[in-house]
Amino acid sequence: MHTGALVHKLCRVCAFTPFLFLITQGTAAGVNQLVVNFATSKPPDSSQSGTLVYVEKGKIEGLLLRFDCKDNVTHVSSNLCFPISNSMSPSVQVKILVSATHPTAETLTCSASTAPPAPHTCSYTLVNQRVMNPNSCGPAGASPCVDTVKIIYNDTFPTFTQIQYSATGMVGASGELQNLVNQVSFTTRSTNTAPTVSMELVFDISGSMDLTTIPPSLITPNPSKRLAALKSAADTFFGILNSYSLPRDKLGLVVFSDFAMPGVDPNPPHACLAFPATSPSPPVVTNLLAADDPANVTATNTCVQNQVATRSTSIGAGLLSAKAGFDLDTTNPNTNKQVLLFSDGLQNTAPNVDPPQPTPPLKIGGNPYPSDIHVCTVTAGRMTAPGFSLQQGIADLTCNHQYDNVGIPPSTSTTDPDAFAQAELQTFFAQFLETAVPTDKLETVADTTGHVLAGSTVTEKFLGASSDASVTIVLSWFGASEGDRILPFQLKAPDGTILNLENLTRLSHNTCFTTLSFPIFQGGVQVAQKGQWELVISGATLHSHSIDYHLLVLADNLTIASDFTIDAHDVGTGEPIPIRVKLSDDGLPILNATVQAQLMGPANSQGNLLSNTPTPPLSSSMTDPASTKGQAKLDALASDPANASLFANNGLPTLTLLDSGNSGVYTSQLTDTSNEGHYYFSIRVRGTSAKGGDFQRSYQIARFVRSKPNAKNTVFKLLRSEPQANGSVLVTLQAIPHDARGNFLGPGYEKDMKIKSSQGTIESPLDDKLDGSYEITYRLPSASSNPSFTIEIMGETVTTKTRKQLQGNTPGRFAVFLDAGANFPHDTFGTIFDKGFSLNAGLEYVATSHFSLEGIFGYHHFPGTITPDLNLYQFSANAKLYWKTYSWGGRPVRLFVNAGPGGYRFSPGSTYFGGNVGAGVLYELRSRFGLQGSYNFHAVNTPVEATKFSTVQGGIRFVF
Repeated sequence: MHTGALVHKLCRVCAFTPFLFLITQGTAAGVNQLVVNFATSKPPDSSQSGTLVYVEKGKIEGLLLRFDCKDNVTHVSSNLCFPISNSMSPSVQVKILVSATHPTAETLTCSASTAPPAPHTCSYTLVNQRVMNPNSCGPAGASPCVDTVKIIYNDTFPTFTQIQYSATGMVGASGELQNLVNQVSFTTRSTNTAPTVSMELVFDISGSMDLTTIPPSLITPNPSKRLAALKSAADTFFGILNSYSLPRDKLGLVVFSDFAMPGVDPNPPHACLAFPATSPSPPVVTNLLAADDPANVTATNTCVQNQVATRSTSIGAGLLSAKAGFDLDTTNPNTNKQVLLFSDGLQNTAPNVDPPQPTPPLKIGGNPYPSDIHVCTVTAGRMTAPGFSLQQGIADLTCNHQYDNVGIPPSTSTTDPDAFAQAELQTFFAQFLETAVPTDKLETVADTTGHVLAGSTVTEKFLGASSDASVTIVLSWFGASEGDRILPFQLKAPDGTILNLENLTRLSHNTCFTTLSFPIFQGGVQVAQKGQWELVISGATLHSHSIDYHLLVLADNLTIASDFTIDAHDVGTGEPIPIRVKLSDDGLPILNATVQAQLMGPANSQGNLLSNTPTPPLSSSMTDPASTKGQAKLDALASDPANASLFANNGLPTLTLLDSGNSGVYTSQLTDTSNEGHYYFSIRVRGTSAKGGDFQRSYQIARFVRSKPNAKNTVFKLLRSEPQANGSVLVTLQAIPHDARGNFLGPGYEKDMKIKSSQGTIESPLDDKLDGSYEITYRLPSASSNPSFTIEIMGETVTTKTRKQLQGNTPGRFAVFLDAGANFPHDTFGTIFDKGFSLNAGLEYVATSHFSLEGIFGYHHFPGTITPDLNLYQFSANAKLYWKTYSWGGRPVRLFVNAGPGGYRFSPGSTYFGGNVGAGVLYELRSRFGLQGSYNFHAVNTPVEATKFSTVQGGIRFVF
């Protein structure tokens, strides 16, 4: 045979062999092929949808080129072709055509890689986009259902430009080939996304992180430690970040105690760094890692989970370490710089953050902190007002007032305050991520807590909008046994479809993350996304009797945007808290929405409860000692379950926000801010968007309201003046600061309060007496010295008085009072005598602001019913304790209890020993003058039977 003829026959055989192979792989009707699904690729082909696409689409979730497996004769779809592979010299391309904003056409060939592509390049991976069992494809029905080429373009497309993406050379599971139509086209619109972000997580690991998030109580005797709550919230943060980070997003971790350092080694393999005993050398490379690399996110999360409580609290060092991370990032640095600062205590180690002022910049040790770094703050546990004010002030200056404090009581949907506190922290971490990460517009759709019993089910509902690009469902559970590592649930779409989530759900510790990327197809049919979704939580397999859960639903929406703001700086008691919610759809206002804020506020003013509650034994065993005596008292009170009610919050009337100008801006204000503490706004939005249909939003925001000192109500007096042998004189001053409503500022201000003198030197420094009062002793040059004394609190002047003014105008330690009222005889005494008139007069020695001794003369007249009238004279020595202070009309209202022994002279009759016990209220109209009312029960040890009677009196009191 001639060589030419042999070659010809061989060519014919070679050409026929693939054809035979394809036939053997086909169905009975024809041969299967891979066919691009133009309608369900993302973005869809412009012939299928005329919608313009945002320019960042290639970065956010990628360009998804989805294949169907179709018989080329019957056009019936099947799963036989999957998984697809790139085994035949594939070519994946992105083409950017010429437009007014892009004068030169570009064709980019994408590399096959799971790593983030370099800027202005693209890469691709093969993924499953079918909501079904991930291993139900292929000829045997047991292969992975990989059906999509996912292309990541690490840049933003030019505006109003045609983009094409394509893939050739893909092969089916049994060698099925593509048809020739493989290119999807779409057109971009204007830009939508903020610049990529660099985030520094600045986490407190001081010794106080070993304290509880909320005070223990009978309901929750052993609440979670603050560090455990931080770890749970961080786990939620990282789980969401994995679904929404973009190329060039960066993530860093800083941990601080008595100094600060990066948490993760910036060098591969990015191990967690151990916190050393002494401050390490300053870093020479940035701690920021690529946030779109799941390995980096996992390494950072692992490091957070491995932290233990250490020593002191240096907030300034933590913020400066974050700044160093930004400064050292010289490779494609981001202009969007965000810091999430978590700290649970007052700073007690330099460098200190200066008290924030109403206008930027924030300062650390007197030096300005960069204004382009946004610091959002969150705290856990209890701090005295200066600590909370610092955190709130940082957020006011640099984070659009966004601040949160963990430790609010349970909502009506849960029984465990500890679970609710952890859920609150998870919510804030998620909301920070919504602000920091530049997606289309990631927002919280639903945020609920609940309780599921073993053997029962609970259904949670939320709305999906047609313009949602994706939705992430975060379900966490608390109080579970070791066997309850999974909390099963079903997800039902608005059309009734129960989704198979096996390939869409990731499980972490007591938390699962489910991300739906729309459109969704199940069994080849598109699932409805617009309308009411139902998530059914099952307790059928619980080992525990019950479990508390927290559900977060976040939507990345193409057009709907909401903004929640409190427009106020450094709110004081009695001042309103204005709240504003702006709703828009593709830049146009959303009208006629229902916007409501459920409110909670402190049951007790914190300064009052600290001043009025007896001081328990203070512990000094912690590695992170309290920075002030007041903080130590607060820690001791909060650790005792008997004091749980002191730290309770009360529900306040729900606020309805109104859009008075038809501008999509809904406003209202909270006016009931009479107590110092945190006020919590739980905002719910229901509305209708022109493009997305019915939608809902949820947002949590907190505001700390402090007692600001009021000169009129603040007690400032000269306690003692002691001449010395050398001619000098020691003067001891006392200050008892109150706000305009009569609330104590309370203990904890000794580092934030000064009593200055224009003459002399400090003999004894300012001392917090832990009852709302502060004392300081100055040595003056002579007995005739008349300096001016000035009280400054948190940098603001409260009042100034000269020595003579303090001597002449300050109330002294003595008070006289005169009370009159009625008496009521009891038991046998009450059958002989009728109720009558009573009069008391007395002298009171004011030992402290809370305790005094009284000498009382009383006259009690009892009209006889069957005997002559009786006059009873009382001579008593009482102890009086002022245990609570409230405010009415801007003046202090003080509650007191009193008791003491005495002699009771009966006329006619003899004198007998007895005693009285009672309670009352003092309303201080002026610093020297007040009105008081009291009730007292008297028992006199008379022969045969004790004489018992009560008195109810009102009168006046004058201090001199």
